[in-house]
Amino acid sequence: MRKLFYLTALLGCIALFAACEKDDKESSVPKTLDGTQWVTVKSEGEKQTLLKLEFFGGGIAQYTMRVRATSGSLTPRSEIASGDNVVYNYKYSYSQPNVNLYPVSQDAPALTGKVLGGRGSVYQYITLYTADGAEFFSAFQDDGNYIWQ
Repeated sequence: MRKLFYLTALLGCIALFAACEKDDKESSVPKTLDGTQWVTVKSEGEKQTLLKLEFFGGGIAQYTMRVRATSGSLTPRSEIASGDNVVYNYKYSYSQPNVNLYPVSQDAPALTGKVLGGRGSVYQYITLYTADGAEFFSAFQDDGNYIWQ
């Protein structure tokens, strides 16, 4: 009877460790950036800034910065200068976890950075730096639940 108890306990431990190992494999950086979107929102005074980076197939990426007045502002959203909105187009290369963005837009900075793993796509994080080492963009991967209204 004791042998059966020990055998059952051993099999239970093996099953527990196997399940834990599976969870660890799910917490990794993506194999490809194609089709991913990374979003963050920064608030400063009466303005909110949406920063978004999208990766498309064929090594193409697009950085978008949109500015708007916050809901408590006396300035209508339409009065924010369109010059505050920026779109940069890039070609990119990705070798887990390193990513390099090469500007297609003339005024866009070259960027380099890393994608950090998390549990599932929700907690994956990207940080990009300019050539002088200044942080340019950092955000979590968008899980499709964020809506800019």
